[in-house]
Amino acid sequence: MQSEKKEQELLKKVELASAIYYCEDEKPYPSNETDEDYQRRRNRIEAERQNLELTEIRAKQGGLTEEAIQEARDAGEAKGRRYIAQKIASNNYNIYCKGSYTFTGED
Repeated sequence: MQSEKKEQELLKKVELASAIYYCEDEKPYPSNETDEDYQRRRNRIEAERQNLELTEIRAKQGGLTEEAIQEARDAGEAKGRRYIAQKIASNNYNIYCKGSYTFTGED
C-alpha cells in the first residue's frame, strides 16, 4: 500500500513537471520581445526541461517503469497544451504556468 502511494506521487510529479514544461514551451510571446526577454524565456524553458528530466530520473529510481513515466509525461503535456489553447481561445494572454494554475485539478 505504501509503495503504491509512493508510485502515485511520483507519477503526479512527472505529470506536473511535464505540464509546466509544455506550458512554458507553448506560451505565446509578443512580437516586440527584446533580446533580453527572449533569452530569459529560453532560460526558463530550459530550466523546466531539465526539471522534467530530473523528475523522470527520480521516478525511474523510485521503481516506475518507462511506460508509466511516458504515460504521465504525455498526460502532463496534454494538460499544458490544453491550458494554453484555452487561454488563447478566450483571448486571455495572461498565462502563468506556475502559481495561479497548477495543473492539479481534474479535467
